[in-house]
This record gives sequence, C-alpha cells and structure tokens, in this order.
Amino acid sequence: MFVIGIANIEVMMNYGTILKIWNMKNLAVLICSLALFAGEAFAGAMLPEGSSSEAIQVRCSPDLFPVVKECADAFMLENEGMIVSVEAYEAELGEWIGKPGHIAFLTKSYMKGVDPRTTKVSVIGREVYVPVMNPGNRYRDEIMKQGISPVEFASLYAPGESTTWGSVLHNNSNVPVTAYRISDPSFNSYLSDFTNSGEASIQGTILGSCEDVVDKVKSELNAVGFCTLTQLLEMERTKSSPGVLMIPVDLNNNGKVDHFEEIYGSVDELARGVWIGKYSGTLYSRIFAVTSLEASAATGTGTATATGTGTATGTGTATGMELVSWMLGRGQELIAANGYAPLMERERDVILANLDAAPVTASEPDIAPNLASPLLLVILALLAGAIIVYLVLRVFNSREPLPEQGSMVKSTTFVAESSEVPGGYFFDRSHTWTFMEKDGRIRVGLDCFLQKITGAITKVDMKSPGEKVKKGETVFAIIQNGKRLEVKSPVTGIVREQNGKLLTNASLINTEPFAKGWVYLVEPTNWREEFTAYMTGQKYRDWIRYEFIRLKDFLAEVLQPKSEHAVVLQDGGEVQEGVLKNFGPEVWEDFQSGFLKN
Repeated sequence: MFVIGIANIEVMMNYGTILKIWNMKNLAVLICSLALFAGEAFAGAMLPEGSSSEAIQVRCSPDLFPVVKECADAFMLENEGMIVSVEAYEAELGEWIGKPGHIAFLTKSYMKGVDPRTTKVSVIGREVYVPVMNPGNRYRDEIMKQGISPVEFASLYAPGESTTWGSVLHNNSNVPVTAYRISDPSFNSYLSDFTNSGEASIQGTILGSCEDVVDKVKSELNAVGFCTLTQLLEMERTKSSPGVLMIPVDLNNNGKVDHFEEIYGSVDELARGVWIGKYSGTLYSRIFAVTSLEASAATGTGTATATGTGTATGTGTATGMELVSWMLGRGQELIAANGYAPLMERERDVILANLDAAPVTASEPDIAPNLASPLLLVILALLAGAIIVYLVLRVFNSREPLPEQGSMVKSTTFVAESSEVPGGYFFDRSHTWTFMEKDGRIRVGLDCFLQKITGAITKVDMKSPGEKVKKGETVFAIIQNGKRLEVKSPVTGIVREQNGKLLTNASLINTEPFAKGWVYLVEPTNWREEFTAYMTGQKYRDWIRYEFIRLKDFLAEVLQPKSEHAVVLQDGGEVQEGVLKNFGPEVWEDFQSGFLKN
C-alpha cells in the first residue's frame, strides 16, 4: 500500500495542471468544513443529556436599564431555557467583564475603563438628536445651502434677546427665531457639547418632550428645535406628513454645506451619515455591547438567532453573545420603541458578521454517543486524508511552480498581516510612523496600511521648513490624480526638513515608505509626553488587524454600492491593493470623514 501511495503521489506531481484546478482555496474550504463538521459531531457526542445553560449576567448603565430589561425579558420569552439577569451599574467593570456569560450595555459616558485590547465592543443602537425647522420657513433655501454651524446654534440658545435670522444667516433679516428645547439632562449635555457652551448658559423655550418640540416647529414658521432620529424614522415609516425639515449642520463653520455634509436628503441618508462619521459626534451617543474577547470567541450550542425565530436548546454555556445577536435582530424593535435609533439593516449585517458567536438554529435532536462516535471516526479519517493531500500540494508548490499563461503577476491583494512593522519605528493612530535620529530630530512618514489603500501617490502637499506642526492636526496631504487625503501629525514640533525627493517622485511613499519615502524631519517640542501613546511590535500589529476589520466594513457597506465594476473585496476577505484609486473624490471624502476621522 505504501508503494501504491508513493506512485500516486508521483502521478499527482506530474499533472500540475490538474492539481491547479483544485486550488488551495477550495482545499482550505474543504478542510475547514470537515473540521467544523467533526467539531459539531464531537460536541454532540460529548454533551450529556439534560445539561442546562448558565445565566447571562448583564450590567448596564442606569439610563439604559429600562430598554435592556425589556429586551432581556422578551429574549427569555422567545428562547426557552435562556436566563438573563440584569442590573444597573455605574462603577467600572473591572475583571467582571472577563468572565463567560457576562455582558455590559453602556452609553459613551460609562465606557471609561473598558480596555479595547481585552474586550469586544459592538454597537447595537444610538441616541441621536437632529435639529429641525418648519418646511415653510422663508429662508429655507438659504439654510439648506449654508447650513447652521454649532457657533450659530450657540447664539440661538444663548441667554438675552432673541436672535434674528439675519445674525444666523448673515443677511439683513430682522425676523426673530424661536428656539425650543427639552429639559432632559441628557439632551442638555448633548447641546452643551455641540455648542461648546456651559449647560448653565443654555436658554431657549423649554418644552416637556421632543414630541412637543415637533408640534411647535410644525406650527411656527420661524421655530427651530431638536427631535430624535427615532421620531423622524417613525414619521417616515408611517408615511405621515412630517411637518418638519432637517437642518444641515455646517460642521466646519465655512458658511456652506460641503459635499461631506450633504447627508440631509432623507432620514436614511442621515442615518448612514451618522454611521460612517459624517454627523456631529456631539449630537449622538452609541449604545455599546461589551463582552470579553475570550467569551466572544466561545460558542455554545444554544444561541439566539438575529431574527429571534430560533429557540435556544438549553445546552452548553451562555456567552452573552446570544443576547447581542438577538438585540441586533428582533431587539431593534424594542430599542426603537424606547426612543433610541435602531441600526441600518446593512450596518447590522456587518456587525453580525463580525460577531464570533454562531447563530442559533432551531433545536436539533441529540445524537446518541454510540452513533456519533463511529461517525466521528469516519470524519477524522477524511480530515486526515485532506491534510495529507494539503501537505503533498505544499511540497509540490514549493518544488516547482504551476505553469501559467504569460508572465508571473504580482498579487494585487493585501491582508492585515502584510503591513510592515520594522524595529525602531513608533506608530501613531494617524497611520504615520516616527523614528528618532541620533541628533534628537524625529523622522516622520506614512505607514504601509494607508498607502496600500490609496495605491500609487502622485503628489504630496508638505509644509515648509520652519513651520510648526501639532499632534492631531493636518501635517501633510497625499494626492492621487487630484483626489486627496489629509494626514494628521503624530508629533508636535517644528519642521526642520522636508523630503525634497517627494516633490518629483511622490510614489517613493509607496515603494520605500520606511527609507526614501519619509516626509519630514521634525524638531520635537513635546516628545516625552507624546512618545507614551505610540505603538510598536505586537501592539501595532493587533491594532492594524482591528483597522483591517474596520476597512472591510467600510468597503463592503460604503464603497461597493457606488460602483458596479470595482471589485474591492476578494474571496476570503482579502482587499484589493489601491482599492480607492478607481473611486472618485466623493468616496475619498467619505473615507476621510468616516474612516480617518479619529
């Protein structure tokens, strides 16, 4: 048999073209499928009958207790055997969140102390406030064209005499504006942050609820106020006459609604704008679901379906991800009923795809151990055979490349692990690197991740020697055939030298990012403090993996619908190098304001 096996291997190695048909990807799929099948059969064989699910322990910020408790009760009704215990909690989570079956639902102000390196954070809803006006406002066209900036909103809600449309729109109108608001402390905090004013200095006519604000705006031509995105969604769902019009926010206070601010054409468009970061972050808060990475990776045999139609089997150990999956499905109705904005369907799909917990299916009959064991042996034998074939193919591929038509083509895809992490370099979340020279100056450049997304760079806009730079502010711009991305500085200091080679050969950033493709030499003025925030080695690799997930979400949900010809996501989750190069400036602006906003 051994001789026959060797002969078969020789035959296989002599027919490379046949082996090429069964490519590595298909083989990997087969192996993974067999492994999963074997794992499920093994789990079914080993689980004792009648084992019960442990309770899911939930802690939530006090403001979320009503909606989380309602969702937990509905979840238990739909999933027999699942138990959820909910308590309001204001302290930091500490080690509690690291235990299986523990999950927290938190708003932004309660996220302090949550370590992103050890936890998985998913968004399940939002609280969003939207400025509105009467559609019959005589200055409607001007407002829709110019927008109203946070500074101008501050004047509308400032104490003293009423503000006129002339002071808001910078025209000669003396028509007064009536600004309405609610007294809710949560909203006052939003409005204070949005207008950059202290809560004590915020005035305006106070009403009991956002519904009252909408009624006033509907009835008064010169009224403005804030309602919730949920209200607008409900008006659109019931096709009732809204009677209010969303006011564009002029985020950069330049007196016009720029392309990246054009998100007010419909409620869905605004919801998408909130999702990808085009809306003011001070006017909304996310509802976060937090679990430990270890618990997120664990799977049980009883989880809830996203639609809530499945029934938990009551076996295995609850991880908390079951409840998260359910809240991203059926739970969205209850989230909306409690005044919070549900997620867009496509956004939910992306989040569900990134959850490590397997979805629940309807209950399956237990497989008796005496039936599962022989089946398991057969599956393991098949798996072993597949591994042998895999090893043979690896040997074959390493000894002699498969014949191809034409010349060898360089791979056009990249994955998170392909980003270089050279020793001695420090990386910043702006996708830049720093390197300290012997004379104390800091060399600055662009990391591999960002330049692989843009493709070949055709121009770099740089500051001149002597100019000051500040960490977190724009330090240079990379341009590809007129489309540009602004890059934030990783360091505070004074530019002492710019890389003159980039003026005539900007693509050095792509070909030699850590050598000839550097951008500046900077004399630092706050290095000791800023140095502590940089990443190196494994910490940077872990962060890049997270960025890669964010990138795939952005590509799948923002870019693909805008182009029928561009294939941005390859099979297996790989991303095409230079993925942005085939898209217009609008998509680059989306990427700037959404992906690179932080």
